[in-house]
Amino acid sequence: MRIESRFPKCQFAKPTRAIAVAIAAIAFTTAGHAQVTATPEADQLFASQRWAEAAAAYKKVIEANSNDGRAWAQYAVSLHFGGEYAEAAEAFEKAARFPGVRPVAMYNLACARSRLGEKDKAFEALNASLRAGFSQTGLLATDEDLQALHDDPRWEGVLKSAGKIGELYRQFDFWIGDWDVFNPQGVKVGTNQITAIEKGAIILEKWDNGRGGTGTSINFVDPEDGKWKQIWVDPSGAVVRYSGEFKDGAMRFEGTSVTRSGVKEVTRATFTPLADGKVRQFIDRSQDDGKTWTVYFDGTYVPKAESKPTAKDQ
Repeated sequence: MRIESRFPKCQFAKPTRAIAVAIAAIAFTTAGHAQVTATPEADQLFASQRWAEAAAAYKKVIEANSNDGRAWAQYAVSLHFGGEYAEAAEAFEKAARFPGVRPVAMYNLACARSRLGEKDKAFEALNASLRAGFSQTGLLATDEDLQALHDDPRWEGVLKSAGKIGELYRQFDFWIGDWDVFNPQGVKVGTNQITAIEKGAIILEKWDNGRGGTGTSINFVDPEDGKWKQIWVDPSGAVVRYSGEFKDGAMRFEGTSVTRSGVKEVTRATFTPLADGKVRQFIDRSQDDGKTWTVYFDGTYVPKAESKPTAKDQ
């Protein structure tokens, strides 16, 4: 079972089950997901693993505000750990209405259904969680809530689907690193720090050309279509939105660049991992809807540990 929590440092000792802890703050500070109610008493009971009392406290919260998706999720988890699997399943279904927790809620619903011996419903929920973007697929092999499903022929299909999802989320890992970036003439044009955050669900870019020009992008898999997305923003207010996939040995994006004044360009970006551990990034843009293209950026990423400054560095 997986816990979706806003307690960044809480650990839950439950030796008979595989438990992971995550922060859901982003999910519920996004407009339109849910209205979150302050729940200090319920949260403290939850952190203390006083499951029956926590469930009662969260129930009061959702009776006062049925649109609190976080409270629904915590209520369901409390019921589950208290052994109230039927009630937990019903609560997980309610929590799954909220996009921010749907992948985890559906996974936990599968756990509850498995405990109830409802294999068909358990597999239905488990597959739904994977389709919704549940990426912590390493839990499948160790989660004792799902043990009852392991001898079912459908289990191998779930593992295959989970493996493909895991591979999808790791396709852009070759870009992670601390890089010096050089143009085709060998001149250093900047540095780029690429890190994995949110347990690998986001790849964060921090670009600096060394002359005051900076920019940031977030890169992630969109569970709605299974495509990689990149959103780039720089201090000028320009925004580039890309959608793409890893194909033919490279991450290939297509999208639109929009300046603060509203000028739009069609743009493409290709990231190619090279045999020597370097990465090439190539960007070209079009102002006539793709009829003609102009090179915008062509850079080779060299790990900082291997990079040697030269007189040509800018």
